[in-house]
Amino acid sequence: MRGGQVVGLHSQCSCIMIIRTCNEELVREAIKLGADEARCEGSKLIVTWSGKEEPPCSLKCLVMQTMGEMIWKA
Repeated sequence: MRGGQVVGLHSQCSCIMIIRTCNEELVREAIKLGADEARCEGSKLIVTWSGKEEPPCSLKCLVMQTMGEMIWKA
């Protein structure tokens, strides 16, 4: 899904499923991995992505490990 929609993150990634709490270090890492924006909402990492390609698995895994969300912009 695109256009500001929250997307499923489970496609084609093998993530080590540890539970993490969002913090500034994870926000910086998400930006480094190509996120347009990243922020913490409580313990969850919320990432905005507008790339034409799928985001890297490393970014998807960060989001999954905090039980967060990835929002795709059109």
